[in-house]
Amino acid sequence: MATDQNIVCFAGEDLEPGEEIGFASFGPLGDVVAHTALIAAFKEQHPDAKVYVHAEPYSAGVWDMNPYIEGRCAEIETGRWIQPCRRKKWLFSRDMFKCYSDKSQSSSVYASMAENYHTPLSLEQSRPRLFVASDEVDALWIRLSERVGRDMRGEKFLLFAPTSGSRYRCWPAYNNFVEMVQSELGLTVLAVTVGANAAIVEELNEKAICLCNFLTTRELIVLCSKASRIVTVDTAVVHIGAAFNIPTVVISGPISPTITVGTYPKCVAVFHKERCPKAPCGWLGVDQSCPIGASECAVMAGASPRTVLDKFGVLAL
Repeated sequence: MATDQNIVCFAGEDLEPGEEIGFASFGPLGDVVAHTALIAAFKEQHPDAKVYVHAEPYSAGVWDMNPYIEGRCAEIETGRWIQPCRRKKWLFSRDMFKCYSDKSQSSSVYASMAENYHTPLSLEQSRPRLFVASDEVDALWIRLSERVGRDMRGEKFLLFAPTSGSRYRCWPAYNNFVEMVQSELGLTVLAVTVGANAAIVEELNEKAICLCNFLTTRELIVLCSKASRIVTVDTAVVHIGAAFNIPTVVISGPISPTITVGTYPKCVAVFHKERCPKAPCGWLGVDQSCPIGASECAVMAGASPRTVLDKFGVLAL
């Protein structure tokens, strides 16, 4: 489908050798992380194509070190999905990357991808592709060590991300969670914020190492890559952890866990659908309103620390 003479949404057509392709990668951070799987699959199909990515500043670090792209570019306006370009054809990410499947539908992980490329993605192909350099790891350890007052290198930790941009996707039932992680798993807990609602994490200051407003997007990726385990609500941390095969438990509420974790083999969900007759109530769950007028999500609140930790037992660790 062509929306302009310089814009092409690919439908499996042949490309010229070495042709330049622009990929407009916009949306929430988690969606941008997931886009990396799409580009990897595209390059497998068109290995000679030269792919350039345009991403907004908050998500640009997702594409650092990525061997599937030639680099990033800024030839389209921030906030626009696609813009004509004289030299490049453009992939339109929103149309080509809409739908997750569950694990039983390995022949069509992304329905729109299969439709546009005529090439189904396997479960392995659906995993995001993120890359981290050793000097980035070293630099982050130095920053963390300065923050906490001790050398963090080699210390095993659980990355904890209980917040998102919507209060209905935050996890309120963690009052003794940190103590359980420390006593039962022997792991340090590093708590991060993704989106708003930082006050939730700040309440853990005496129990966990809180990194509110401390990490860049790139540093968050590096930190996730070194985690022993991850516990998170539905945020970008889910997809970042999947890129590095980190055992992850996702606490789901407004969004179906099939959408969030359906294709990630090292990821399981806690989802107490029985707690609310409207669950799951929305695709994104970002609207600051509840279908039944509640002040918090009953499904999220129904996830106890015990239930969350026990979920690690079903993963091959």
